[in-house]
Amino acid sequence: MPKTKGLTDKQAMFVQEYLVDFNATQAAIRAGYSKHTANIIGPENLSKLCIQDAVREATKKRNDRTKIDQDYVVEKSAAIVEDSMAEESRFADAGNANKALQLLSKYTGGFSDKLDVQGDISINVNTGMEATPGSGAG
Repeated sequence: MPKTKGLTDKQAMFVQEYLVDFNATQAAIRAGYSKHTANIIGPENLSKLCIQDAVREATKKRNDRTKIDQDYVVEKSAAIVEDSMAEESRFADAGNANKALQLLSKYTGGFSDKLDVQGDISINVNTGMEATPGSGAG
């Protein structure tokens, strides 16, 4: 396996294993991390920017190699919907075809059900209690 810039050998292996099933814990185990701490190390690895970049790059390379990307999935999904609505459908079971496309979409990094939000947040807590004279608050 080629050395990925900024990653240890174990982290680079984690990236490759993560692309198998997008399961951080199992990827950590397959990459050689301890089974006892993999549930901590896996998500921790995914929080590292260098690993996030490596996952994105590896996903892009795979998508380029296989020619399967989000556009492909959207195009095929639309065709299945149209065929399924036609009087004579070429698919005996459009549900199975849609499941296959969901899987393809997952592996191309599209249609994530998670939202990654980064930034600063300010929280103002109002306890409903007001300071009264002599209460020591203030």
